[in-house]
Amino acid sequence: MNEPAAVAAVSVVALAAGGCGGPTVGIPGRASIDFPHVLAAMRLLSRLGFVIEALRAVLNVLAVAAPDRLTVHAVGSFG
Repeated sequence: MNEPAAVAAVSVVALAAGGCGGPTVGIPGRASIDFPHVLAAMRLLSRLGFVIEALRAVLNVLAVAAPDRLTVHAVGSFG
């Protein structure tokens, strides 16, 4: 699983654990996903995915352009 998908999965699990607020309507035992708070949470997760992808792209370009600058920081964190 790639990083954006992992973040999205963790976020969805966190939202589900918190209950997301709001009542359910329609068929008993099934939640409606068209509530504004659910749509807002989905929009937020989508935007978070875009930010993560942009950061990943920037780091990939930086890794090609100046790998020594990244290894200085990575060694302390992962070494």
